Amino acid sequence: MRARIKVISPNGFEIELETPEVESRQKMLEILPRFEDELLELGYSPISQPASQPAASVSDHSFAVDKITATVDGEKIYWRAKGGEFQKFGVIVYPEVLEAAGLGELNPLKPYTESGLVAYYAVKDDGVKPKKVVRFERGN
Repeated sequence: MRARIKVISPNGFEIELETPEVESRQKMLEILPRFEDELLELGYSPISQPASQPAASVSDHSFAVDKITATVDGEKIYWRAKGGEFQKFGVIVYPEVLEAAGLGELNPLKPYTESGLVAYYAVKDDGVKPKKVVRFERGN
C-alpha cells in the first residue's frame, strides 16, 4: 500500500510524492502523519486544505518584507521576516526557504533590508495567525 501526496515546493513548483510501500493500513496510518509533518517543516505546502480548515490558500497570506532579521543562540540561527502587520515579532523563516529564494548567504548579524521582496506564509490551525514563511517572491 502506498499514499500519494501532492504539494507545492518552497519554490512554488507542484510536486507529487509517494510514500514507501507498507504492508498494512495500520502501518500507513502511522507513517502518513510523520511524512506530512516533515514536508511542512521543509517548507512544502498542501495543494488543497483539509475540509476542516479555512479554504484560504497560501497566496492569500502575504506581506511586503521590510527586513529579514536573525537571532543567534549559540550555534543556532533563527530567522524572521518582518513587514506589514508583522513588524514587531515577524514570521519565522526556515533556512531552506531563504536558500530557495537565493538568500542563503545572509549575514545573521546584519538585517537584510532590500525592498521588493514579498513573503508568502502558511497559517496556524486557527486560519489567522502566521505559522511560517513558505516562499519569497520579488515584487514589482
